Amino acid sequence: MYVAYGHQPVVIGLFYGIKPAVTAIVAQAALPIGSRTLHNNGVRCIALAAFVAVFWLTVPFPAIVLAAALISWLGARFAPSRFTGGAAAGVANPSNSPSSHLAVIDDDTPTPSHAKFSLQRLWRLGAVGALLWSVPMVQLTTSIGWNGTLTRMAWFFTRAALMTFGGAHAALSYVFQRAADQNDWLTAAMVVTWFTFLPSFPIIFAGGPLVESTHGNWKFTAPLVAITPAVVGVIVNLAVFFGLQVLWPQGMAGSIGWVAVAILLIAAIALIGFKRGVIGACALLGLWATLASR
Repeated sequence: MYVAYGHQPVVIGLFYGIKPAVTAIVAQAALPIGSRTLHNNGVRCIALAAFVAVFWLTVPFPAIVLAAALISWLGARFAPSRFTGGAAAGVANPSNSPSSHLAVIDDDTPTPSHAKFSLQRLWRLGAVGALLWSVPMVQLTTSIGWNGTLTRMAWFFTRAALMTFGGAHAALSYVFQRAADQNDWLTAAMVVTWFTFLPSFPIIFAGGPLVESTHGNWKFTAPLVAITPAVVGVIVNLAVFFGLQVLWPQGMAGSIGWVAVAILLIAAIALIGFKRGVIGACALLGLWATLASR
């Protein structure tokens, strides 16, 4: 059953088709990560616990990441055989995996000069990133105060950007929980975009060579083993959250939206079965269903 709001049937119809497609995209995003990491009952329990924590207990995403990191650290310390092997981390050994295609840059390719770790370069890029972050933050704080809306948005989305383990899908439910439910930030602003994407660039440019220098050294990478399964649980939570909103627009007590169910299934089949994009086609399906119901 379709329920229309407002007086813009074309826009409403397009989004009526897009929302199930987005739900399918989020659900599909968990599949490749899960297939690489959920290889034993231990990590499956971590993923399930993360889902329960964020879905039913509304535990903030940063707390889940920290708990998973602690589990990884304890596991690497007291059960190293399960936390230090390639299989334990869900990482295949490319030398033992036959492939019909050779990578342009593989594990045997010498590290280029710009990707080699340099403490001086790390400090220089870190200082540039800190400057780009602190100048607008100081300006916001001095002009509207620490409790001003834009200042709070800048600080929150900086933290959200630093919590995007597993990609943006993992942090979306955390952003929605804080930005929409608790603070009622219903409109976007330029400050949100700046403070969301800025932290990524210093981390990539300055930290990339540092990460590359730890490649294959499980003393550094083993403590991160449990974070990825936890991210899978968080992404599944986001898919379930979207699905509930899309399929039951009036709440679980209301009727299910069968047209949305059909569009969701079509999007899932196209994405998973045929590796095809779905946004445009689903938007048109939603528009057709909307206009046909009027």
